[in-house]
Amino acid sequence: MTPNRLFIDNQWINTNDTLASINPADESIIGEVACAGQAEVDAAVAAARRALNGVWRKTTPWERGRVLAKISALILQNINALADMEMRETGKPITAAHGAVHSAARYFEFYAGVADKIQGTSIPLGENYVDFTLREPLGVTAHILPWNVPLNMLARGVAPALAAGCTAVVKPAEQTPHGALQLAQIFIDAGLPPGVVNIINGRGETTGAMLSSHPGIDGITFTGSVATGAAVMRAAAEHIKPVVLELGGKSPIIAFADAKPEKVATEACKGIYSNTGQYCDAGSRLLLNDRIHDAVLELVVEKSRAINVGMPAENVDMGPLISDEQHRRVMDYIRRGKESAVLACGGGRPATLEKGYFVEPTVFDQVDVGTDISQHEIFGPVLSVSYFGDEDEALHIANSTDFGLAAGIFTQDISRALRLASKLDAGTVYVNEYFSGEIASPFGGVKKSGIGRERGLETLANYTRIKNVIINISS
Repeated sequence: MTPNRLFIDNQWINTNDTLASINPADESIIGEVACAGQAEVDAAVAAARRALNGVWRKTTPWERGRVLAKISALILQNINALADMEMRETGKPITAAHGAVHSAARYFEFYAGVADKIQGTSIPLGENYVDFTLREPLGVTAHILPWNVPLNMLARGVAPALAAGCTAVVKPAEQTPHGALQLAQIFIDAGLPPGVVNIINGRGETTGAMLSSHPGIDGITFTGSVATGAAVMRAAAEHIKPVVLELGGKSPIIAFADAKPEKVATEACKGIYSNTGQYCDAGSRLLLNDRIHDAVLELVVEKSRAINVGMPAENVDMGPLISDEQHRRVMDYIRRGKESAVLACGGGRPATLEKGYFVEPTVFDQVDVGTDISQHEIFGPVLSVSYFGDEDEALHIANSTDFGLAAGIFTQDISRALRLASKLDAGTVYVNEYFSGEIASPFGGVKKSGIGRERGLETLANYTRIKNVIINISS
């Protein structure tokens, strides 16, 4: 049975308020979960504080690492159940759901190996002093999660927080509450002490707002929209607490004349249609040198029309969008795109699918820089194609949005790739591939795409604080 209550202090807590989660593929109700109010938020933060100052503080770094390693192993042992729920909650094809769960396990595996290697430094001040730094846990951390890759995002923040000695309060997205509760049972089975991780489902405007403004929270990690990220940042400012924000993106893929059209088209389709375009760093803008524009566009349209859209359990290429609200939002952007650009393919609902929040793979050509579909994050399978003449024009178009999460460059000229990479407004630059890297690779954005870096060793800065100790040893 999938848990449907709140997880606080390793106990299952019920409430009178509930919310239902919807299967986006067939619009059926998956189930209902309890919603946290102010009392439950307070209880979760208090439990995390007790664990921080008690049992978790007394746990050695290598013991923390062993618990994280056990969590990773148990995730893999339960991968079928976890992937099935990920598929039902998000609409991912089942193979993609399995990949997402593998990634969650990998986060706990990676940071299990980091837990006993978080070190300070020695600072030379001369023979009369010993000066060194300590890296201490930040404290109680709040993790407000998105719905697009829910288990992955939980693991991405919670695993390094625990490795650093922090404790956590997690609020899953209201569209995807069940997977996190399944993971809570794994935390118990792995021997995680009470209060170290607490999971409180609820609505963003209530439970999320209570958590982000709670005075007992020492730091917040949030992934989601720019508007909500700004609200979280304002709430954190009231108590002078640090935030890590991964927000929107409008990432460009830039292909020069020496790039191979087949390679560009394949990677561009991967960049926009993976997870139905519901990745923050989706390659939603394809910028083509005018000498290869026609050849690449033809291949992209051909590959887009070949995408198999359908029920996730049938292991199709692309599933539905997450919700009716998101479906209406994407379709509205497609309507606006038809008014300002040339529709090359798609633009509607697959005729064979009467239920579910499905959208055809959609490509617009001749997209001007200032239009809505060029500037705004659509978060769906909608690709905007533009063309450029030279490197300067490509850079201008690529940097012409408020976002700066990722970018792709396709060229055989390594000097050009390095030159352009240094000038792009992006936290990550992929060269001759899209969606590269691994857990060890830092990830985050610039401009309105966010603050801070997650993944890799860089994320430890989010969950530790530096204390300097200076000792006068002169006689």
